[in-house]
Amino acid sequence: MYLIVPFRQQLMSLHTIEDLTSCILDFQANMIRVTYRKKTSIVDPEADQSHAAALGSIWSHSHLKEEVDANGHVFKWRGLGFDTEDIVQEFSEVGVLGLECLVSRQIQLG
Repeated sequence: MYLIVPFRQQLMSLHTIEDLTSCILDFQANMIRVTYRKKTSIVDPEADQSHAAALGSIWSHSHLKEEVDANGHVFKWRGLGFDTEDIVQEFSEVGVLGLECLVSRQIQLG
């Protein structure tokens, strides 16, 4: 009788570990899928109001003023460190994930 009880407990704990492992792997796969989707989603402030709001928040918290360079071109996003003023192009490599990271960083810094 004593041999059966420990064996049954061992089977139950092994089954629980396998269930947890499966759930953890499913969760990780879903997180990777969501992250990849965000990275490959285009930032388009003209088509998506949430993108425009996020960019507006980043700009307002920068406390910079929009300027015009010697050639008459607007100097806004380059003042924050971007290479161009084409914000869609600037986020083409990192997508919505990059935009969310910038917003998150802005919140951390206050």
